[in-house]
Amino acid sequence: MGNLRLNFLIKKLKLGKSQYFDEFYALTKGAVYCAVINYVNAHEAEDVMQETYVKFLSVLPRVDGKRNPLAFLYEIAKNKALDIARKAKRTDKDVIVEEMQIGKHEVYSHDLPLLELCKKKLTESEYFLLEKVIILGFKQKEAAAMLGEPISTVNHRYKTLVKKLKLLYKEAYA
Repeated sequence: MGNLRLNFLIKKLKLGKSQYFDEFYALTKGAVYCAVINYVNAHEAEDVMQETYVKFLSVLPRVDGKRNPLAFLYEIAKNKALDIARKAKRTDKDVIVEEMQIGKHEVYSHDLPLLELCKKKLTESEYFLLEKVIILGFKQKEAAAMLGEPISTVNHRYKTLVKKLKLLYKEAYA
């Protein structure tokens, strides 16, 4: 995802031009969903995503060019998802809800078959690199600092990951 385009959209949104939100959402929804689905189920993920974008728009004036705006959005999403996951642990799961109607709606997991396949087939460190470098746009140097590993190791893993992703892409969309 191009950070230049993302920064352009954020500048327009800061000026109150809400017609740019749809494009901003389209560019970022995959990363936000990826952040959220690790902590909550698909039904809760939709609510968390909505709350995330509302919160992001409310703090938009604080978003500046120094910090990656996608990383800022990602952190909001992750924190909201963690809040819901913590609340779910404190609730009584033995309550039976009779004849609950489940609405039919778009489920994001069907929209992202490659991501679902990656969750199943990649190692934890490979998935971390996928999430941070490819989806969120962090630099490999930043990912190396997060992992506490040398940049050369992360660069090698990244090259291996890209090769695996090409194969997984063919498998997911065959």
